[in-house]
Amino acid sequence: MLLIAFDPQQRIVAQEEIADANLATSKSGINPNQLLQIEGDDIQSVKFHCLGGQLTIDQLSFQ
Repeated sequence: MLLIAFDPQQRIVAQEEIADANLATSKSGINPNQLLQIEGDDIQSVKFHCLGGQLTIDQLSFQ
């Protein structure tokens, strides 16, 4: 799972990654519902990349 934040010129200003699956049934060692959080200046858009799985987003916020 990869979360990438972009500024108005579509330059990457921040990114965060969960390196392995964190499903409740996986044995990866990463807790289910792992917090994925980024901070950066002038964030205009974000993209989520989830390869080979499903994604559930809860409590998405911008401040």
